[in-house]
Amino acid sequence: FLPFGAGRHRCIGETFGYLQIKTIIATMIRMFDIELEGKAVPKPDYTSMVVVPEKPANIKYTWRE
Repeated sequence: FLPFGAGRHRCIGETFGYLQIKTIIATMIRMFDIELEGKAVPKPDYTSMVVVPEKPANIKYTWRE
């Protein structure tokens, strides 16, 4: 899984894509209180090309005042 390609010809939108992701995450952190429901972070599943949690992680978020 190579979202922006690799090798000699890289994606010209890679930097812009990462900038957008950072902006979205920063906005969410600024606007919401984010909390992981449960007591621990789920264990990773390494059986696929992309590492994902073994089971879904429930995230609770509320508006900041």
